[in-house]
Amino acid sequence: MASYDVACTVHQSLNCGAMLMMDMAHISGLVATGEQGNPFKYCDIVTTTTHKSLRGPRAGMIFFRRGPRASKKGEAEGQVYNYETPINMVWKPPGHGIRIETLSTCLT
Repeated sequence: MASYDVACTVHQSLNCGAMLMMDMAHISGLVATGEQGNPFKYCDIVTTTTHKSLRGPRAGMIFFRRGPRASKKGEAEGQVYNYETPINMVWKPPGHGIRIETLSTCLT
């Protein structure tokens, strides 16, 4: 089985200053077993679904980087990742309370 070359994609995104996002819904089981490269080491945002791998509620998860980041050319030092607020402002599904509780039960 061919592995997705995450390192090459990371190199390309760093060269042009782009954010790197990956939806690993289809390969999350392969990532968990180590058969596929781990996108969390490289990507700024990683999304996945939960209903297949956890046998839980039909839902999704969004993981994103937090804290300090390396400054880009021409930026001041001390930059931080700013993904949390924009994601939280956009993503407010109806009836999400019960799904979050059920999902947290599956994750524990």
